[in-house]
Amino acid sequence: MLVPPGTRGLEQFMNELELEGGADLNRLPVGYALEIETQNTIYILERRSDGYYIWGNRKYCPQPTKIKHIGSVLGGTAIRMDFVGREAKIEMRLSGRDNPITTSWVKSVKEAKLPSRADNNQKL
Repeated sequence: MLVPPGTRGLEQFMNELELEGGADLNRLPVGYALEIETQNTIYILERRSDGYYIWGNRKYCPQPTKIKHIGSVLGGTAIRMDFVGREAKIEMRLSGRDNPITTSWVKSVKEAKLPSRADNNQKL
């Protein structure tokens, strides 16, 4: 289980977050997607040529919605940008919304299968 940053220091928090598992979004190739399961919702996050898009939440993003900023948090002020970590929450700002959205705790992060990738042989 992760220890909040104030207890052990920000650098150790970031290292623990990476060890717990997750995805560095900067390494996700264009055309690939992740399935992110939180305690309450299953999201699909796709990297397109013009940025990241997310959908899966009926209220905030029922259809693919462009993400302005995204990162992992533990409920405090520390955020690891462009990273989705297991056992953390996602904080994101979506196009058309001023306020950030924070998800419930992330349970799993895995590659999502999209129909448009059927002939794409690249690996993550």
